[in-house]
Amino acid sequence: MFAPDLIDMIPRGFSFGERDGIFEVSEDFIAGTLICFEIAEDGILRELSADGAEIILSQTNNADFGYSDETFQQAGIARLRAIETGRTVVNISTVGLSAIYLPSGEILSEVEWYTPAVMVEELPLYSGLTPAMFVGRFFDYINLLVVLVLVGLALARKSRRR
Repeated sequence: MFAPDLIDMIPRGFSFGERDGIFEVSEDFIAGTLICFEIAEDGILRELSADGAEIILSQTNNADFGYSDETFQQAGIARLRAIETGRTVVNISTVGLSAIYLPSGEILSEVEWYTPAVMVEELPLYSGLTPAMFVGRFFDYINLLVVLVLVGLALARKSRRR
């Protein structure tokens, strides 16, 4: 209704996958994979960690954002996720910033925007749960409870005014 010309740009024929983002790359390690925007979703990272991912591979295509700060925002989130999960996060972009972040937050390797390159590194693996991954889900429930209480209080206050 607001942008009828854009409707044809929405692809058709997509369907949900039938499996999670865990891939046994070889007998050597298990990778947790996700796509660009999923790096910002807490639950997905917790699920990948709990399901045995030893490294996180995050692939993205930043082409729609050009030279905006979006690529740096996404890379910053990926770096924080490496620290939070205790896993190496490989953030690969087709055109934006690509980098390998160690669990300490250190940048192991990096490729600038719009630069064809290959990063070949030996990566540390981790299979345990960090405190953030273990306790994080409880904060989701606590936050939900706080919101429900605040909404309930606001509604009660509004009805008392009447």
